[in-house]
Amino acid sequence: MEHKLSTHSRAEFDRLLRDTIGQTRTTFAAQAQRFDEFFKELLRTSKSDFHDMFLKTYGMLYDRNSFIFKDMFDDLEKYYLTGGVDLTAALDYFFDRLYRKMFQVLNSQYTFSEMYLNCISQQMDQLKPFGDVPKKLTVEIKRSFVATRTFVQALSIGRDVVKFIQDVSSVLKFLLL
Repeated sequence: MEHKLSTHSRAEFDRLLRDTIGQTRTTFAAQAQRFDEFFKELLRTSKSDFHDMFLKTYGMLYDRNSFIFKDMFDDLEKYYLTGGVDLTAALDYFFDRLYRKMFQVLNSQYTFSEMYLNCISQQMDQLKPFGDVPKKLTVEIKRSFVATRTFVQALSIGRDVVKFIQDVSSVLKFLLL
């Protein structure tokens, strides 16, 4: 009777543990997927709304140069998905390209050589055509994207750890039998 009760208790405990671990794993997986989908949608919406707003505000002037902004959003998406982008360098490059393009558009009566535009780019830190916006925006974007990417990775790792615990407990149970 004692052996039967012990066996039943052990089986019940294993079942409850397996169910709890399974629910925890499902929760981690669902939260990771929901947040990932939410953030990707947020990026898509931001990109689209940004494009629409600038198109309405600046019309063809923006439309002809929208590739600069598209490339910036592509870099942000790539960073979120792979981490394979240096956000500071990407945003510095964005502001450099934007400054060059604005300089050319505002002085469209002139033609500038690449050497001249490079010289202007090198003076951007001293001229500060955008004020402190590039530095402030870079810090804020980097902070939020690093935190967001870390959060999604943590949820995914949590899911994988729980799966590993579930697999180890199954192997241990098999070995103990």
